[in-house]
Amino acid sequence: MIHSRARRFLLTCVAALGLSPWGYRPPLAPAAEPMHRASAASEKLAEKDKQAIIKIVTTQGRITAHPLDGEWANYTVIIVPVQIKEYYAKHPRETLIVLRGIIEKGSVQDALTAAGYGLALVTNPVVGFLASSYPEGKFDEKNPNTGKSRRQSLVNTIDKLLPK
Repeated sequence: MIHSRARRFLLTCVAALGLSPWGYRPPLAPAAEPMHRASAASEKLAEKDKQAIIKIVTTQGRITAHPLDGEWANYTVIIVPVQIKEYYAKHPRETLIVLRGIIEKGSVQDALTAAGYGLALVTNPVVGFLASSYPEGKFDEKNPNTGKSRRQSLVNTIDKLLPK
């Protein structure tokens, strides 16, 4: 029998590849795609709302879970705060831009949390967890193969995922 830590690690790796040990692919978050299209013409996010998002990321930190049932059963996921989900539902592009700013200029811990939230909102909570789990000590080190740090890579990823 596989030790529970090893099992959890393997399940997380399999999920990161978009596969499943049960023979099907975990679906993307069902509400993510329609939100982009429905809210593309929404008004700008108010400055107080931007500050609220920053405060949530910097004070609450990242919360993870390992659900035993439901859509994400047996995967480790990041829990996006309800307030950030609400801002994203009304203003997807502006919310991601605020999170991108935290990734680009925030502390390592805040940047990882913001990246996790952003990717969880756009793709799914497993991808968000994986993005937020990068070792803090290596976050700003340049990758010798790409010449970019993990911070720069996450900023580029969010840029590609921004709704038009």
